[in-house]
Amino acid sequence: SNLQALTDFVNNNGVLILCSDGGIAANGRHVRCQAIINSIFDTNSFQPTSTENDNTQLFATEVQSTAPVLNGPFDNLRGKSMARDDYYNFNFTGLTSDASVISYSQAGDIRAFMHNNKGFLFIGDGGPFAYISNNTSAYNNPMKLDANNNPIVNTYGTVDTYNSFLFCNIMAWAIDYIQVNKPTR
Repeated sequence: SNLQALTDFVNNNGVLILCSDGGIAANGRHVRCQAIINSIFDTNSFQPTSTENDNTQLFATEVQSTAPVLNGPFDNLRGKSMARDDYYNFNFTGLTSDASVISYSQAGDIRAFMHNNKGFLFIGDGGPFAYISNNTSAYNNPMKLDANNNPIVNTYGTVDTYNSFLFCNIMAWAIDYIQVNKPTR
């Protein structure tokens, strides 16, 4: 099955970065993401929360987190704001000791997290790294790059957001993880 293939991929030192929009808690995306996450973490504790009417545009990264993607080569992002692409964020409850929080929603549920010992990272937004160069809407432009494709701070309303830097830190973590852990087949 696809679920088993993804679980085996991560368990064999592959890296899976899963970004997904939400909806009502019984939404098919929720069910599939929950199954993937619980399979990788070998638990049934992760539970999706309904985000159908969640209009929270910004979310802050966790200040106390030990997640390596929050303090990587492209900046220390603890406590900085991230923007989302549009409606329907995706949150979870039931964090296990094998996970590090990247961010919480304003309601206190987990918006983004990663496995402490495996190459798995989840962000409860379908387009946290969306970039449309000719679109000036903050909803559809949470990640900004300069003319040379270097990460820059985006302004979402009046708040500076750091999605570009998080993307770069995640890619650096993924490359490092693969080099250190040598995926198997």
